[in-house]
Amino acid sequence: MDTRQINQVLMFTQVEDYCEKPKHQAILHSFEGLKEDYEQFRSYMSPLREASGIALSLMSGGVSEDKAQLRERMAELASLLSGGLLNVAGKIQDPALAREARLSKSDVVNGRELEAVAKVDALLKLTLPHLDALTKYTVTEAMVRELDALAARFSKSIGRPRAVILERQRANQTLPELIAQTTESLIRIDRTLKILEARQPDFVRGYFNSRRIVRTAATRSLSDEELANAEQRHAAAQQASADKAAKKKERDTLAAQKRADRKARLLRLKEVVQPKAAAAAPAPAPATEDQPIALRAIDRTANGSSALAG
Repeated sequence: MDTRQINQVLMFTQVEDYCEKPKHQAILHSFEGLKEDYEQFRSYMSPLREASGIALSLMSGGVSEDKAQLRERMAELASLLSGGLLNVAGKIQDPALAREARLSKSDVVNGRELEAVAKVDALLKLTLPHLDALTKYTVTEAMVRELDALAARFSKSIGRPRAVILERQRANQTLPELIAQTTESLIRIDRTLKILEARQPDFVRGYFNSRRIVRTAATRSLSDEELANAEQRHAAAQQASADKAAKKKERDTLAAQKRADRKARLLRLKEVVQPKAAAAAPAPAPATEDQPIALRAIDRTANGSSALAG
């Protein structure tokens, strides 16, 4: 499997990940003919994944070299995933998740083969409840799927070098045909979406973005210009995020200042109103000469006679 084929398989996976989101599925199913084209694309993806297998990491060469490359890529992805989970654990203050998610690249590369696979599998299980949160830390669903496939293939290859060779040979024989079929189905989807672009501009833009090939350890055929463009887009996105955060902080500060000013005005108003209200209140009526006597008249002695008697 050459680099061009690797790039194509990665792109197909990106498109599938994008279209499989529930809100995007609703759009795909709402247009006549588009749903059928996408279902055909999906029907090609299953055998394509099976045929490509571990080809993202297993290039031409001896079995030991292939296995080392596979393990290296698996370790790289596991390390990225572990870092993302540790960030999530810190964000939600989950010390148990932080302990269980700690896995370094050297743990996978230098550990025993079966133990390394077990650790990667355990890490993948921790990932499922936090997929949405992980996207904030550059961990995509495509990366998680790739790691899962690599762990499965690496597990199968342990102790079976000849089986790995034969499996790769069979995959390489059917791969060009599957890639051609999948590409043809995507072209049909492209044509339909270009017609529908005015009705669903955001979805169509995201779809064609997913058709671009991302640079990873296995896809080094991107030109420097493409890489520079990707870096510029990333920098622009980071700047936009920083600007948005700064504007929010400015709005929050302004709102807090307005609340403080209003509170100060109310206090000043209270200081002015209270003395005026006190001055405007009617003065109490002066006590008459009869009042003290009337008050003393109800003071009774123990035998019920008036204190004034006698």
